[in-house]
Amino acid sequence: IQTDAAINPGNSGGPLLNTNGEVIGINTMKTSIAGYSQYGGMVSAEGLGFAIPINDAKTAAEEIIQYGEVVSGPEKANGEDAATGQAAEIRAGIGFSYEPVTAEDAQNWNAPQGIIVRYILQGSPAEEQGLMVSDIITELDGVDLTGGAEAPSFANKQVGDVVTAKVWREGQEIEMSFTLVDVAAIESAIEQQRDFQLPDGFELPEGFELP
Repeated sequence: IQTDAAINPGNSGGPLLNTNGEVIGINTMKTSIAGYSQYGGMVSAEGLGFAIPINDAKTAAEEIIQYGEVVSGPEKANGEDAATGQAAEIRAGIGFSYEPVTAEDAQNWNAPQGIIVRYILQGSPAEEQGLMVSDIITELDGVDLTGGAEAPSFANKQVGDVVTAKVWREGQEIEMSFTLVDVAAIESAIEQQRDFQLPDGFELPEGFELP
């Protein structure tokens, strides 16, 4: 959560409250800038503060109590990781990245507010269901995003859960549904596919590394 409430050293871990006195986040960090102006004077600017949404923090706390660590999901994959015996990471998701569509963006593009898709993970439900880069999602998992609301987190979702979405594409509204998968596993598989194996007996010159 981005906030302009004052966050100073020592505030991290403290609550972020709304006007009703409800805890909506856990204060985490702030950005600030210090330097010299073009006129030679020293200037400083208080930046933005950031907090972890309270629902995400509660989920993480519950996982730590249950598993001893955050596993990015309320369950273990097959109980344990066979190699390490530790809780395996599960990150339920659809497989895309996005940016918010501001009111100004919406006006300039003659489009609704929401979140605009910027990247789609190969082999993910997003790709399989036909989600496309530049699609604007106006509703996700029952949350209306047209008023500038934050996209919902899937931290408390499980692999196999189904979420729905309303997508705006070239003036048309499309309804989609996605079955959540372990996005971390897809990313790992893609990373392994990128690994390049040198032929037997071939060595790279000193100072060269594979990408």
